[in-house]
Amino acid sequence: DSGPDNSLRVFFSLDEKVDVKPSTVPKYNFTAEASSSELLQKLNETISKGDWKFSVASAEGKTEDWTVAAHSLNRYAPSSSSNTGYVGYTGGAMFVLGLFSLVLGVAIGAGGVFFVTKRQRISTLAYQVFE
Repeated sequence: DSGPDNSLRVFFSLDEKVDVKPSTVPKYNFTAEASSSELLQKLNETISKGDWKFSVASAEGKTEDWTVAAHSLNRYAPSSSSNTGYVGYTGGAMFVLGLFSLVLGVAIGAGGVFFVTKRQRISTLAYQVFE
């Protein structure tokens, strides 16, 4: 996004790190994630050091030196530690769901068989009455 003074503005959002380690994948370099509070602490330390200067390669192959003015950056407060724990379905809930699904399936199947056999009896009843 361009600001009123034609400066580049960047917006990003953070989320907490995942505690689940990935499976072992050959030729994959897994780097442990940092928590958002560590990231914000490092970002604030970098902001307080002054201007950022770094080189950027353009499409033509030229390198341009970009500078981020320290006064244009904001400090960020560390995130609150709202650890809600695991949010999801437990094994017991999945067992009950499976059990009720099985019971419902058996009930629907038995009802269908009962309906089909009852219908056959009713359809042959007309022939028995007129014999």
